[in-house]
Amino acid sequence: MKLRILDERLEDIGNSTYCTDSAQDVANWIVNKPKPYRVIYDKTYDVWCIADAAVQTHKDMSIDMFDSNYLYDYARNLDADIERMRKEDNLNSGWTDAEAYSDYQFDHYNIKGLIYIPENFEYRDYEESGFYSAKTELTNGTIFTTRASEFSDSGIFKSLYLKLKIMGAIKPDIDVLWKKATILKDVEKIHEFFCSAAERHGYTEEEAEEYFDSHIADYISHIQF
Repeated sequence: MKLRILDERLEDIGNSTYCTDSAQDVANWIVNKPKPYRVIYDKTYDVWCIADAAVQTHKDMSIDMFDSNYLYDYARNLDADIERMRKEDNLNSGWTDAEAYSDYQFDHYNIKGLIYIPENFEYRDYEESGFYSAKTELTNGTIFTTRASEFSDSGIFKSLYLKLKIMGAIKPDIDVLWKKATILKDVEKIHEFFCSAAERHGYTEEEAEEYFDSHIADYISHIQF
């Protein structure tokens, strides 16, 4: 199968499905071409796959990634790897090589998936099981993973997390913005700084004002006490 190379280093490997060895490519699509995406990362071969969330499942993506022969450019000896995977997990001839690769890598946490849902889309339209329940808010949507620690500066999706953070796409915790604002002491200055910072980082005016209104009374009573 001949792979079609798109802009960046993304390669078209299947039905609305693309692969790359660069987390930056995935980050660019999330920031600049927002739509519901599924993403998988294979830490064994250090490759990414991104697909239209309405078209593909994470498992389908991994099978397409194998069947497209994309992995042969990143594995020293993929055939030997598949043979080892079959032996270790007793995956007999009832599994194709692609299925053996997919089942083994997911079962051994070498492949993990996430879902990106942009603003104005409903998460439940793409993931009914609730398996991807940990949320990380972006300035233009939400990342869903199975555990919050996976999408962090030390988790399996570390490189994507850091790329998005550098691009200013990850919302800071609103509590952190509030703590920075209260250093100013003066209520008017706190309000101005906090609401401006919150909106600059992707929170709506209503969210910022609601948070301010619900926290300022406690803050004033605390400093007066």
